[in-house]
Amino acid sequence: MTVLITGASKGIGKDLAIEFAKNGHDLVLVARSKDLLEGLKIEIENKYSVNVSVYSCDLTDSTARVEFLNNFNQKIEILINNAGFGDYAFFPEADIHKNLDMVDLNIKALMHFSHHFSNEFLEEKDPKKNYKILNVASIAAFCPGAYMATYYATKAFVVSFTNALHSEFKDKGIHFASLCPGATHSDFGKVAKVDNSLAFKMAMDSDEVARITYKDLMKKKRIIIPGLQNKLIVAMLKLTPSGILADMNGKIMSLNK
Repeated sequence: MTVLITGASKGIGKDLAIEFAKNGHDLVLVARSKDLLEGLKIEIENKYSVNVSVYSCDLTDSTARVEFLNNFNQKIEILINNAGFGDYAFFPEADIHKNLDMVDLNIKALMHFSHHFSNEFLEEKDPKKNYKILNVASIAAFCPGAYMATYYATKAFVVSFTNALHSEFKDKGIHFASLCPGATHSDFGKVAKVDNSLAFKMAMDSDEVARITYKDLMKKKRIIIPGLQNKLIVAMLKLTPSGILADMNGKIMSLNK
């Protein structure tokens, strides 16, 4: 069973690659950094009896995505749309081009890959295969995010989009699932400029997130929320009016200034 993982060079993506390799899956790893991917390929193949293919591609670039998908000819059974990033800023002071790239990566690339490979899975129609598409969101999907408005909104899209596709495809042999981790020790916090925030002082390790994700995905869970603390947070968020959540989150995030 071959797994394609985007954003696989660091953080949760890297640890998901290692976790799937531990369980005997061949890998196709996609990210911008060719050097990091090549290093991960060597690390995994030296430790596990699996094959690893790596591709360097900037998934924010629609032309690069089309070229990659048109030329990609390996058969996969599991797609993990992990690539994504966030940014912390008072919106008028935010880099608008960075925010637009965020939408391109967190939403458009995820949608593009989901569309392409769900079509491939339908065409194959192999009853022996367990096709799965895992879209990486966040517990941020369940509330408005002041100072990270675009990021939180992209993750809300991911959960809504994936839930809808889960219903569309559940009788067609393709399982769609959302992964909604909380704060996780990875490069995400540094890139988003929130690694010193309160949430990241209680962050999970990315390898633990990967272990839970693998187990729950194999059980065909619809929404995967790693860790009891994160499950409790999501339960609280669902019970709180969105306006109150926006104000609460704004006060918490403003501590990061």
